[in-house]
Amino acid sequence: MTAEAGLTIDDADIDRLAKAIRSLGGNYRLAGGTANALSIAQDPAPTDWADLVNVPLFVRFATLNTDAAMLNVNGLGARSITIPGGRYPCPLGVLRPDAVGVLMYNGTSVEYLNAPPPSSTNFFVNQSTGSDINVGSVASPLASILEAIRRTPIGGICNIGLTGDYSHNQITRLNGRQLNIQGYNSAGGALQLRNFTFVANPVAGGLQDPIFTGVANFPNNTSGFILGAGDSLQANTVEFIRGAVSGGTQVRSGQFTSDGLAAIDMINCNLTSVGTSNTT
Repeated sequence: MTAEAGLTIDDADIDRLAKAIRSLGGNYRLAGGTANALSIAQDPAPTDWADLVNVPLFVRFATLNTDAAMLNVNGLGARSITIPGGRYPCPLGVLRPDAVGVLMYNGTSVEYLNAPPPSSTNFFVNQSTGSDINVGSVASPLASILEAIRRTPIGGICNIGLTGDYSHNQITRLNGRQLNIQGYNSAGGALQLRNFTFVANPVAGGLQDPIFTGVANFPNNTSGFILGAGDSLQANTVEFIRGAVSGGTQVRSGQFTSDGLAAIDMINCNLTSVGTSNTT
C-alpha cells in the first residue's frame, strides 16, 4: 500500500502502525442517540453494513436500555442488538451506563458479545399477543412462560408479569431457577393459569414424574411445572385452573407436593377444579 503511494516508511512508522492496529482504538466510540436507539459514527465511515461484518466495535453505553435496543452506525440504518448467538434481543437493563460493550455485526443483528449474564430476568408474557422472539417488555411481550425460563440462567430468578389468561400446555422444569409469576389484569381480578401442575421433587414419596406417560393419573396431556431440590415458585394474583377429566382419568394437575427441598408460595391466589372435585 505504501509502495503504491510512493512512500517510504521506516521501522518507527511500522511500529506505530502495528500499535494502532493492535489497539483497535479507531473502533472505540461513546454511544449517542437514546437509551434504546443507539448511534455511533466511525471514521472513515463505512459505506454499508457489510463493511462491518465480524468487525469488533467497542461502545461505551450512556444510558440503561428500557426496551429492545438498536444500533445505527453512520446513518446506515438501525440493527437489533442481541445477546451472543444473535437469536434473542438484549433484555431490559443489560446495556448498563459506562459499561463498554464489545459489539459485532453478524450480517443480521449486532451481537453484544460480552453481555453480562443476569442473575434475575424480568419478562412480560401474553399468550395471545406475544411472540417468543420479542424482548419481553410490556409493549413487546413473550408468548410463553417456557421462553422466559429459557432466557434465565440456571440459578437465577425469573420474574414474569402475566398480562393475559394463559393455558399451560407443556411439562416445564425449573432446573435450579426461582420462578415468580405476577398477574396483571387491568380489568381487576386474578388472571387464569389453566391446565397447570405443580410437582415438587416428583421422586419423593413414590410420586412418578409426569413426563412418563401411560402411568396411572399421568395421561399424555399432563402439563405443568416440576420443582426439584432448590427450586422455588411464587405466584401473586393468579387463579389456577386444574385440568378437566380426560379419558375417565383426572388430569394430574393442581398437585402440590414437596419434601421440603423445594418451595411454593401462593399470594392472593385461587385454585379451581374443572369437571371434577378436588382429589389431591
